[in-house]
Amino acid sequence: MLQIRPRRVVHVIVRARELDAKVGRWDSPGDSEDIETILEMRRGDATERELSAFIRALNEDEKASLVAVMW
Repeated sequence: MLQIRPRRVVHVIVRARELDAKVGRWDSPGDSEDIETILEMRRGDATERELSAFIRALNEDEKASLVAVMW
């Protein structure tokens, strides 16, 4: 049985989708300038910071369950 509440999983999914929407799809490998531009745009991103802090605050069982769900 999962050791994480469904609303926490939903929170992670929503925030991850917000980050994904900011970056967009990579249909081609691109070049190093594209990668550097994307990394620069994400640096200091509030959504990324919030998501990272949220995941860090989960206990070990919740983190393991989140990995299992995301797999």
